[in-house]
Amino acid sequence: MRLLVVEDDRDLNRQVSAALRAAGYAVDRAFDGEEGWFRGDNEPYDAVVLDIGLCPNATGSRSWKLGARPDARCRC
Repeated sequence: MRLLVVEDDRDLNRQVSAALRAAGYAVDRAFDGEEGWFRGDNEPYDAVVLDIGLCPNATGSRSWKLGARPDARCRC
């Protein structure tokens, strides 16, 4: 299963990603909402782990709504 972790706190992003890898998941990382949105829209992910308080350039709730579009590759 391929996951995308979108978290702007670099330490937390690293820790979550490491724990998911240790559990056997393939994990990619993004550090802001725009990068996460771009990756999620252009690469196939089975799930996204999303910081809903994301800042500064895209909020988690905005990204959540965009990921819920009918044409989204990965559904939130």
